[in-house]
Amino acid sequence: MSDSDRAALLPEDEEGGFREWLRGQGVLALEDLRAWSRFIWGWLLVHWPLGPVRAIPPTESANFAVVNNEKTRLITFARKKREGAWRVGLRWTCLFLLGVSVAALYELIHASMNAIDDMKFGYLRSYMRAGDYGTGWIVHLGIMEGLVAGAALLALWEPMAAGGGVAEVISFLNGARPRNLLAYSTFICKAIGITLAVGAGVFLGPEGPFIHLGSIAGARIPSLLYLVFQHVPVVGTALESLLSDTEERNFVVAGAAVGISSAFQAPIGGTMFVLEEAMSFFDSKLIFRTYFACALSYFTIKLLSEGTFLSTASLAFSTPALQTTCYPGYGAEDLIMFALMGVTGGLLGVLFNSLFEWCQLRRAKYIGRSGYKKLIEIIVVVFVTSLFVALVPIGYGCSPVTQLAEHLPGFNADDQSTFYSAAVYDQDDYCIADSTKDFFLNYTDSESITEAFLESKYLQTALCNDGEYNELASLFQVSSHEAVTLLFSSGAYDMFHARAIAIFGVVYFFICVVTVGTHVPAGLFVPSMTIGACLGRLLAIFTNTYVKTPLGLSTIDPGPWATVGAAAFLSGSARITVTVAVIILEITGDFRYIPGIAIAVVFAKMTGSFFTKSIYHMMIHLKNIPFLEDIPSSAMENVFVRDIMTSPVVALRSRETMTNLRRVLAGCGHNGFPVIRLEKDERFQRRHQPQPHASSASPVGPASPQADGDDDACIRVRLCGVILRKYVERLVQKAPHDAVEIDMTSYMDETPVVVQPEFTMAQAFRMFRTLGLRHLPVVNRDFELQGVITRRNFLEPHRHTERRTTFELSTIKVFMPSREDPAADDTPLADLAAPTAVLGNTGETIL
Repeated sequence: MSDSDRAALLPEDEEGGFREWLRGQGVLALEDLRAWSRFIWGWLLVHWPLGPVRAIPPTESANFAVVNNEKTRLITFARKKREGAWRVGLRWTCLFLLGVSVAALYELIHASMNAIDDMKFGYLRSYMRAGDYGTGWIVHLGIMEGLVAGAALLALWEPMAAGGGVAEVISFLNGARPRNLLAYSTFICKAIGITLAVGAGVFLGPEGPFIHLGSIAGARIPSLLYLVFQHVPVVGTALESLLSDTEERNFVVAGAAVGISSAFQAPIGGTMFVLEEAMSFFDSKLIFRTYFACALSYFTIKLLSEGTFLSTASLAFSTPALQTTCYPGYGAEDLIMFALMGVTGGLLGVLFNSLFEWCQLRRAKYIGRSGYKKLIEIIVVVFVTSLFVALVPIGYGCSPVTQLAEHLPGFNADDQSTFYSAAVYDQDDYCIADSTKDFFLNYTDSESITEAFLESKYLQTALCNDGEYNELASLFQVSSHEAVTLLFSSGAYDMFHARAIAIFGVVYFFICVVTVGTHVPAGLFVPSMTIGACLGRLLAIFTNTYVKTPLGLSTIDPGPWATVGAAAFLSGSARITVTVAVIILEITGDFRYIPGIAIAVVFAKMTGSFFTKSIYHMMIHLKNIPFLEDIPSSAMENVFVRDIMTSPVVALRSRETMTNLRRVLAGCGHNGFPVIRLEKDERFQRRHQPQPHASSASPVGPASPQADGDDDACIRVRLCGVILRKYVERLVQKAPHDAVEIDMTSYMDETPVVVQPEFTMAQAFRMFRTLGLRHLPVVNRDFELQGVITRRNFLEPHRHTERRTTFELSTIKVFMPSREDPAADDTPLADLAAPTAVLGNTGETIL
């Protein structure tokens, strides 16, 4: 009799005893297994990876202003004499290491992704040639799901590693510092994650994340050198001077440029990118430093990939086997079509951005921070992607390889021998390059030329016969990089028909829109180029069919038009112009269509800007990052500083007691404090009466407090500087145990930039953004402290009056919302007193 039969025959109490006996023998009953499974599943739903995604820590503002006081002036002067040459040399050493290391990392990741692509598509093609479609798709799907799940798990472990990171880097250079943006954990998870995600075959690219990786490398290389050499005389202190917020920003600028330079082999384009889009605070010295690092990355890529940095044979997206050497020139109809391409690219960019925003809002509503929902989402997206990649080409017909030369004069479709005749390829008016001519003439029949295409990974046969290839398989069953390369190909006009390009472009567009916001590390540059290349090639075919041929004009090569289309869509979606034009020219090496690219980029930019924000600024808005635009809005001209400033504020006296300093640091999360000096003024009667509050305590704000016991005297709260929290903490840590008071003046900024309450918000905005400030004190004509402006105040120009109460820390007033507010009990003291902004899932932003 089995154990289960015996248990069924026993009474209830005997059954329980029998189960205890089973447990004693080391055998788990069914109820135990169920209990353990419920426990494990419940634990997973709370913890990584299926639990809520770890909240991104608060966003802080950067402080790019230089602290000016007597002590720092003396230290700076002494360091310039002692360490000036060392600091300059170490700065250039960091830039050298940055360019070389990021380029080497890109080569490593690029080689890994190519190996994964070869394995993944190799299995798929081999099974499809054998006629076993189902097994091929299952194997392909399994590889994709496993790789993308690994990438998603890394992003769930470090949420800042998800996405491209370009929007966050732009925000950092604008003055907002998302926590963990430049952390080592973010670097590791992102580097491994993009290898897995892009290698899996999702419709995203690695170029965007490399901007983020380059930024992290730029920020961390000086830190690593300091950890190694901090105890070396002179060198350690020189490296320490490279760790300030301003120096870190400069290295991040160079790192972002190096990232895009390494990914596209475009040193000029990388430099232009940070100047046009990423860098909010312009420094002319950075141009040469940034270009130096970008040029080093370019030479390193060449050395690692080709064995020499003097070769110019290959470019990032060139197709050496299919090139032309000249062009027939431009006509009026071409200029009109370039403008039309720009408008169309701008409209497609608007559609892409709008759909992306809609998807992100739906994600926030239905997925939120749930880890298992994010994981399920990317698994479903990859499943759909695999269906299109593996199965859609099966239903598309095959095309003969001979159609690659149908546009050439002298080609006879009825006489296949002309396909391999030198006379066909010697026509000067079609400008066929020698590489293209030799490519066709080196093979004797269609079978061998098809094998040559397969070996070069240009065209795929899928289920076709000898001498044929599948157009959709050639676009779907390759990496995004190779798909763009094929679409840019020149010299073979009829490589892809309009139907194949339209199917691929539409599918790629909508899957890319959904994939962009998933929780994996990946970027948008190559997908945008792919969509734009489809647009350009379609318009070229349309122009040949309905304009050139009816008018008897020379037909155009769709390949260069694909590059124009890529520039148009990139400009229409990301709203970058000069950078796009330069990068397209550098990655293709084709300078024939500079006028076309210029016209398309301008029209795409104007069209897109009329409807929506750029994709990166839209991401910044959706992630609730406090970003300040380039210029103030027109509404700011009618708002005054007194209407938006934070008042009352938490202030410290120039000589403060240790007790108060410890209480302020423990109970307040501010990152900076105005330093005040209390002056008793016997000459003037009090001009302002205390404003009514729930408590009788008076604020440090527009109403100056009255001296106790003296109705005729007035205590003026005069601003004498601003001190950062890190310096206050340093003073407290270094102070002797028996210290009663601490002098703030040795670390405070004695000459802070200030504004008056009568300033307009637009004037204050320009000062705040241009100078890279973190705190902007507001004083009256007598230099009495009235309030403080931070980044948050510019994001909320119309404040709402709140009921407030106060509690007193000696002469320090900390203001809190009334306890009648039901939300007050759940809000930390530091966030209530600080000038903060509630920023969705990014938490309270401490400014």
